[in-house]
Amino acid sequence: MELITQREAAAILNVSIRTITRYRQAGLLQTVKINNKTIRIPKLSVEKLLGESIWHKKHKSRAYKSTKADTTSTLET
Repeated sequence: MELITQREAAAILNVSIRTITRYRQAGLLQTVKINNKTIRIPKLSVEKLLGESIWHKKHKSRAYKSTKADTTSTLET
């Protein structure tokens, strides 16, 4: 199991270290506590989150396009 720092995880996900902390607190990223001050994140956990993020962005944009095309607005005067 390859472990990476929070800074490395932030670079891979293209987010801030604060966002990495939020992801950890929300349970989106697993952590390994090395000692009282040091934690590491399994690289597989970051890759999994990255894969889910790409999948959601891809499908969210498709859903948005289909609903945007289906909606029509009419104005009554």
